[in-house]
Amino acid sequence: MVDNIISFSDCDSNHVISPHADPIVISALVSDGTSDYQLKRVFIDNGSSKDLLYLDAFFRLGLKKNQLKSAEGPLYGLDNKPVPVQGTIQLEVTLGTYPKTASRMLTFLVVELALVYNAILGRPCLTAFGAVTSIPHLKIKFPTPYGVGEVLGDQVTGRTCYMAQIAPSGRTGTVGELDHRDETTLQQAQPGEATDLVPLDPGEPDKCVQIGSSLTGPLRDELIAFLRRNSDLFAWTPADMSGISAEVMVHKLGLDPDRKPIREKRRNHSVEKLIAIREEVKKLLDAGFIREVQYPDWLLNVVLVKKSNGKWRMCVDFTDVNKASPKARLSLAPD
Repeated sequence: MVDNIISFSDCDSNHVISPHADPIVISALVSDGTSDYQLKRVFIDNGSSKDLLYLDAFFRLGLKKNQLKSAEGPLYGLDNKPVPVQGTIQLEVTLGTYPKTASRMLTFLVVELALVYNAILGRPCLTAFGAVTSIPHLKIKFPTPYGVGEVLGDQVTGRTCYMAQIAPSGRTGTVGELDHRDETTLQQAQPGEATDLVPLDPGEPDKCVQIGSSLTGPLRDELIAFLRRNSDLFAWTPADMSGISAEVMVHKLGLDPDRKPIREKRRNHSVEKLIAIREEVKKLLDAGFIREVQYPDWLLNVVLVKKSNGKWRMCVDFTDVNKASPKARLSLAPD
């Protein structure tokens, strides 16, 4: 009897440079019934509800539009924007290395987007193969008649694709069309209906919460009374959050200890910004959120970002601390 128990061990990560958080990018053998193709740059995405083939890759495989079948309705990305769908096509996908291989007929949505990946294999593919993925090991495993088959992720290709995708370019389609995150814009949840401002303390009208305008009658009164009874749970300044244990939340920067920190050139700030910096630093010092530490060889400038209410958000820019790390900003002050 063939043992098809799937497990991962340290031996499965011999081909991986760790630590990492790289995507699983593989090559797969695909067939349309007449010809076989080795399809590279295939992204394994557990979060995708469809298996996708990009139109440019579709044509480079030598496939024709008359092979497509109609698809019902557009595909929507995580940002709720419609993605143009050209149609569907059934292709046989083979994974693994002989003799531990498996083949399944998959239905691909052919979409018109210009991405660095050629295809995305999502949950339909993983379910069809009974496959299990492991990000730490950059590997896929699945049962076959001859034991557990596996496919190794190409870490170099995965990193190259990721960096190429997030780099500015003239492409009309970007990964942002399938991902709601936009690092250039502050993402904030928006209420689903009109809201009313309700002060929790009549003596401090600036301390307000929002409740739905459609809420009326006794239920509205009950909710307002409940919020006012528990107004001490709201934090309006850093000082209101003093005493929070580090066991609850800690900020940690994942920096490479083998990389030398970069000393930034000191920036000059306007008087308005200097006042805002002093105020924010004082708040954080008074609340015990930060403490002064002397770093004679490492200077990081604070970054001030104007908020929608006209006030300043103070951040620390860690962009150049580690050239190999993606851009990251750590906010030192609450909204």
